[in-house]
Amino acid sequence: MPAIIWPDIEAEFIAHMAPALQARTEPYAADVAVRNRVPDERGDAWPPSGRLVVVRDDGGPTTPDVRATARLGVQVWAASEAEASDLANLVMALTGGWRSPTVRQSNPSRPFSATEESGRPKQYFTAELMIRGRALPA
Repeated sequence: MPAIIWPDIEAEFIAHMAPALQARTEPYAADVAVRNRVPDERGDAWPPSGRLVVVRDDGGPTTPDVRATARLGVQVWAASEAEASDLANLVMALTGGWRSPTVRQSNPSRPFSATEESGRPKQYFTAELMIRGRALPA
């Protein structure tokens, strides 16, 4: 198996999703922060809109060539349960349509409610992406 450099799929998700959401006209897509970390209530500022998308790369298997499956966990918060559901469904749809030189295929699951003890309305979904790395130069 060749030595492969894998892309930073969290950074690529953020670079794709933030402008994709900004381009949308739905009111629940406005002022959404897209990050790879949940804000620390004591330090990092929570977005004023209450709308936040957080992506986490959960790894995944590789193939003998330059492809791999990247498993993502995506958390979506908003001001209400209905808004969180709408935003999560939009993010899921945008994830499913994501294609790039790195992302060859995306298969997201449907989001579900995952509100925690903080009480902030939250949805969660996963996605499996077929990604392409690049061979490590000799």
